[in-house]
Amino acid sequence: MQTWQKILPLVLMMMALLATAAAASDWCGENGVIRFSFAEGPELVEVFDAGDPVNGVTTVDVYAWLADVDLVAQDGEKFLRVGGFELQLTIEGAEGFILSQEFPSQALNVGRKIGSIAAGMIPGQRLTDGQTHLVKWQVMFQGRPENVRFGLDAAGTMSCGTVEGCPEAAPQALYVGVDSSGQLGSMFGAGYVPAWLNPTGEPDRTAVHAKQSYQEAGVFVEQVKKGVSCIGMSALLTTTVPQMKLVIDSLKEAGLRDQCKIWVGGAPVTQEFADEIGADFYAVDAAHCIDQLNSIYGK
Repeated sequence: MQTWQKILPLVLMMMALLATAAAASDWCGENGVIRFSFAEGPELVEVFDAGDPVNGVTTVDVYAWLADVDLVAQDGEKFLRVGGFELQLTIEGAEGFILSQEFPSQALNVGRKIGSIAAGMIPGQRLTDGQTHLVKWQVMFQGRPENVRFGLDAAGTMSCGTVEGCPEAAPQALYVGVDSSGQLGSMFGAGYVPAWLNPTGEPDRTAVHAKQSYQEAGVFVEQVKKGVSCIGMSALLTTTVPQMKLVIDSLKEAGLRDQCKIWVGGAPVTQEFADEIGADFYAVDAAHCIDQLNSIYGK
C-alpha cells in the first residue's frame, strides 16, 4: 500500500473532526500537557538563552511534546499512540518567523497556516513514559529578542466546537488515538506549560489547563458502566497522584464504586495512600498486581 493510501484515512478523520465530528468522537477530557523544548530529545529545555545573534538574527529550534499523559484504557485498550492532534503555536514578546515545521513520522497536516496544526499521523506516535514528540519548528527573530513566550491558543483547536463537552472545557490542544486500537474517535485535550527564550528575570511557567480533566469527563465511569470490573491506576509523578482520588470519587458519585475493584501503584504511591483514598488494593509493581488478580479470580 502506498504511503498516501495509509495516511488518507487519518486525514479524512481529522477533516471530519474539523467539520461534523460530534457523532463520531467522544470528549474524554484533558489528559497531559504540551511542553516545549529548545533541545532535541526527551530531556526538555524549557527556558533558553540563545546568546548573541548571528548575522543579525536569532534562530532557534522549538520542539513540542505531549507529556504527563496517564495511560488510561478505552474499552480494554490502553491509550498508547497518538494518531492525530491539533494545536496552534503562539509567540509573544517579539515577532517570530516560523521558517519550517517538521513531524517525527509520516503525517499530513490540514492546518490553515504554518504553526497551526490539524494532523493525522502514521502509524501514530507512541507514548513512552507518558510523553511523545509531536512537532518541531525552526523560528527566526531579528536581533536578540528578550522575554519571548511560547504557548498555545485554544482557538486553534477547531474540532473542539463539534464535540459535545469540549467547547466548555476550552482545551489548548487536542489529540486522538489510533484506529488499530479503536481509539480514533476518543478525543483528549491537553494544556500547556509556557517556554521562554532569553528571559531577563524569573519567567512565569504556570501551566495553562482546560477546565475539565479526563476524570471529570467520566472516562472511568463510562468503562464501569460497560461492565469493566477491575481498574488499575499507576502514577509516575507526585503531581499526578491526587488524580487517583478524583477517579474513585467520580465512581462513588455515579453510584458505581461497588461494581469494580481498584488497584493503585507507582513510585510515589504507598499502601497508606491507597487506604486513604479508598482503593481496594496496592501493588508494588505490575507483577504483584497480576498475582493479586489471579488469587482473587482463581487463575
